[in-house]
Amino acid sequence: VLIDLDHFKQVNDGHGHLVGDAVLAKVGARLTACLRDSDKVGRYGGEELLLLLPGMTQQSQHRLRAIHEALSLAPYEVGTARPLQVTCSVGVSWYRVGDTAASLLARADEALYRAKRSGRNRIEPEEPESSVA
Repeated sequence: VLIDLDHFKQVNDGHGHLVGDAVLAKVGARLTACLRDSDKVGRYGGEELLLLLPGMTQQSQHRLRAIHEALSLAPYEVGTARPLQVTCSVGVSWYRVGDTAASLLARADEALYRAKRSGRNRIEPEEPESSVA
């Protein structure tokens, strides 16, 4: 799972990098509260996060919705005059026999960019016929 914080550059540009860092810390705390012990999370880029959710199936997407809602619904209290509303776009791929880390990541990245092109603040699963390597 790849998560991108929507328009996060505006947070840094409008409020400064210290506020941006505070938002990232709160995003991390909210995300950690949603994860199981077996799940892994890491910062993948500036405002992108990478999740590994072992055992996640296409039928258990309610977990993805819960993660998305935890990150996007409630504003972030970070010492600004008003709480900051931050949303996220999510791209999802599922392990297939023979996958490499690169192929799995490429399909999640493709889904993430589809979420962003479709208006952001949404979850996009990989397309069933997706064969990005």
